[in-house]
Order: sequence, then C-alpha cells, then structure tokens
Amino acid sequence: MIGAAAAGLAGFALTWAGARLAEGLAARSAGAVVRPTRRPPAEALVVGGAWAFLALRAAAGAAVSVLPQAVALAAAGAASTGDRRHRRIANAVTAAAAVAVALASVLRGPAGWGVAATGGLAGAAIGLALAAAPGGLGMGDAKMLAVLGLALGARATVVVLAGAAFLATAWGSGRVLVGRAGWRDRFAFAPFLLAATVAVVVVGVSVAGGARLSV
Repeated sequence: MIGAAAAGLAGFALTWAGARLAEGLAARSAGAVVRPTRRPPAEALVVGGAWAFLALRAAAGAAVSVLPQAVALAAAGAASTGDRRHRRIANAVTAAAAVAVALASVLRGPAGWGVAATGGLAGAAIGLALAAAPGGLGMGDAKMLAVLGLALGARATVVVLAGAAFLATAWGSGRVLVGRAGWRDRFAFAPFLLAATVAVVVVGVSVAGGARLSV
C-alpha cells in the first residue's frame, strides 16, 4: 500500500508539472496571457489514482510492464489540461510524450517494441484519418492518439477511441439538451481521451493488444 501511495503521489506530481507546461505552451501558441496554475487540475488527481492502481497491479504480479501505460496516462493528463483550458495541445507535449512512451516500451524488450510499433502506427493512421475528415479531430488529438497507441497497442487504442467518442457524444448532447451549447459547437476532446484511457487501464486491457491482465 505504501508503494501504491508513493506511485499515486508521483503520478499526481508529474501530471501537475506536465499540465503547467502544457497549459503554458498552449496559451502562448494562442497568444494568450499565461497565468500560473496554483491549484492542481482534476487530471492530476485522476492520473494519480490510476498510477496507484497500476502500482497495486504490478505488485500483484502483472504479466507485463505497466511503465508505458503510466507514462501515457501522465501525458494524456497534461494534454487534457491544455486542451480543456486553451483548446490546444502543444506539439512539444505530444513529441515529448511519444519519446518517453517509446523509451518505456523499449525497456519491456522485443515484445514491447512490437506493441509500440503496431499500436503507434495504428493510432497515427486512425488519428490522421479522423483529422482529415470534415469536423473531425484536431491535429493535437490525432497526435495524442498515436502516443496512446504506442503504450496500449492497436486493439486497446481502438477501444479508447470508441469510449472517448461515446463520452464526448453524451457530454455534447447533454449540453445541447440543457441549452448550454449548440449542435455545431466544438469542445475539447482530450479530456475524453484521458477518461477512456483510464477506464481501459482500470479494467485491465493489456498493452499487448487487448488481453486482460490478472491483478
């Protein structure tokens, strides 16, 4: 339990630091005045809880390394904060996340390389296709999907995208029904990617492409 608590605090701190960086970069690219965030974003709490869960699962003898998942969760949390507050995901955030997740995958050995390669390519291909569609994903979301693919594998990334689309549709429809938004209004998608990624990790979808992990 102490290890899980330490992991949770580490995930919280890393995501908060990443969120401050992501928010600053997003604000600057939009030409906005950057005001330091004194209070931790909700994303830091969510990722901290997910890291604690991953630590418990690893301590219980998980068959695969959870490091790529943990790194991807922190990156998704940082991207979500920047997107939610400024509607932008800075290229520096997705690039750094891709490098970090790739290095974490390398540590898993040849099996990790295969998962990262196929998942990254699948995430990038799907993200670019959706970004090219009228009214589709923003390029920051598409790049974040590729990062998640590196960590989760191809099949789990499709599950994440489907879950995020469902959550975003439900959220947008609810806002329209209560009169707080119109059907053509756009909103940040990265928070839904984060929520779906956390859900996929918590239910045990494997980085190896969809098999459930034993806890």
